[in-house]
Amino acid sequence: MDITHLKYFVEVARHKSFTKAAQMLHVSQPSLSKAVRLLESEWDKQLFRRRGHRIELTDEACAVLPQIEELVRRFEVLEHQMNQTDDEEKGELSLGIPPMIGTFIFTPLLKYMCERHPNWELVIVEEGSVGIRRRLLQQELNLGIVITDNLPLR
Repeated sequence: MDITHLKYFVEVARHKSFTKAAQMLHVSQPSLSKAVRLLESEWDKQLFRRRGHRIELTDEACAVLPQIEELVRRFEVLEHQMNQTDDEEKGELSLGIPPMIGTFIFTPLLKYMCERHPNWELVIVEEGSVGIRRRLLQQELNLGIVITDNLPLR
């Protein structure tokens, strides 16, 4: 078993889609599917029921998902601590901005941030307000800029 396989399992479970999980993880969908199959083989348990293009967690997978999420979270904290030095600040900021105009308006600010914090990884998602709001609610983004004229805030 590999922590990466567990991360992949958590993302597929979160998105209920191999395709969306692969996009979020920046891996190919076949690699993601193979990792999940390896877990299923190792545990001799089916983790997902495939129903056409939709998937759902099996009862066994639902039972262990919270424990695996906690394990992955703890591993990421440990990894962060081990990669951190006393004089070096690292991190990741995921930011959702509106298409085209967002890039134009925020480019100077983002450049400044990258210059001031070279060890931070900045992930920018260009998407409409509805998509950014959804990603914020699903905790896929740390920060999002949305236009709220016609967008309900709740």
